[in-house]
Amino acid sequence: MSLPKAENGSITWSVGPSHDYVAPLDGLRALSILLVVLGHYGLGSLLPGTFGVTVFFFISGFLITRQLMLEQQRKGRVRLGPFLVRRLLRLWPALIVVVPIASLINVQAGGTTSPSQFLAGLFYFTNYMALFEPYNTGPGGMDSPLAPLWSIAVELHFYALFPFLFVAVRSRARLIGILAVLIVAIIAGRTVLAGQCVAAGPGCTEGLGAFRTAFSTDLRLDSILYGVLMSLLLNTGAAPLLLRLFNARATLVVSLLIVLASLAIRDPTFRSSLRYTMQGIGLFLGFGCVLFGTRHGWTRRLLASRPAVLLGRWSYSLYLWHLAVLVCAVPLLPEALWKPAILDMRPSLFWLLVVMPTLAAISTAIAAVSYEWVERPPQRLRRFLRQPS
Repeated sequence: MSLPKAENGSITWSVGPSHDYVAPLDGLRALSILLVVLGHYGLGSLLPGTFGVTVFFFISGFLITRQLMLEQQRKGRVRLGPFLVRRLLRLWPALIVVVPIASLINVQAGGTTSPSQFLAGLFYFTNYMALFEPYNTGPGGMDSPLAPLWSIAVELHFYALFPFLFVAVRSRARLIGILAVLIVAIIAGRTVLAGQCVAAGPGCTEGLGAFRTAFSTDLRLDSILYGVLMSLLLNTGAAPLLLRLFNARATLVVSLLIVLASLAIRDPTFRSSLRYTMQGIGLFLGFGCVLFGTRHGWTRRLLASRPAVLLGRWSYSLYLWHLAVLVCAVPLLPEALWKPAILDMRPSLFWLLVVMPTLAAISTAIAAVSYEWVERPPQRLRRFLRQPS
């Protein structure tokens, strides 16, 4: 199934499985990485950086499912070995450069990086390591530059597990049903643990606590599965109904209201449990409008602008490097300047107008170089592994 080109700005990619380049997805990555970087650079009390990560999760689920369906459609089967190698070629080259350098920067700046943290960063277990070791081991109690690797671990675990389920369950309807049950189970488990954590008081930060509901794969996987469901449902008999829903003007407004409500509700139990559920539903509706709603061409034009696309392409490297740049700058700045900004107190005007833009510009420049010289070269091998056999 494919959508016709529209005169207003146009949908030029397929609803069904394809390798079509979808430029607005890079624009959405750009918005997401802005939330993350500016949140870590002193605006964490105002900008929802964690929501930026949730958007990345949704995009991963959506795109990976399209790729698996396309390979199955073209070849009649999915070769799991080459698929996993392609994923590692996408994630690992930049990671093996960043982890040693970021660890050294952290130590030189006055922080600590344990051998277990180093290995967890390289081998995708930072999200579980954070349950047993503190992640705020940067200088002055700030986040370690390896802390963002928790979300990369969640994504890699998804890449390692979901394809086997996809291959084992041939029926699309049955697979959708299994995923729906899995999402409900994750929501239930997260809600129970969040309630236990709140009842235990503010010291509940380990084991069955707030960290686990936020970082562990088993309790955050649903944020990726909403994207998986969108890809699958658009290739069933439900597609015409979904496309009508995504084309309605009210749907985009409703999706924004759902996301805003998830950010506005400050109840601790909700924030550790149903917040992610509301965001998943809001993203499901919002992504559908942006990608496939013919009445929402203006959103595609904005997200497909050249600056947004470039920043989206650099987003993975920027995600990996931005905290290392901040940690590197800390010894060069007076504590009275950086500490209020980093520890979610009130940042100074000088920090907001001079330091933060400078750090963001440096991080973006490093990310651009990393994309060109570290991320792109392995893509040739990735394309070779994607060729029909």
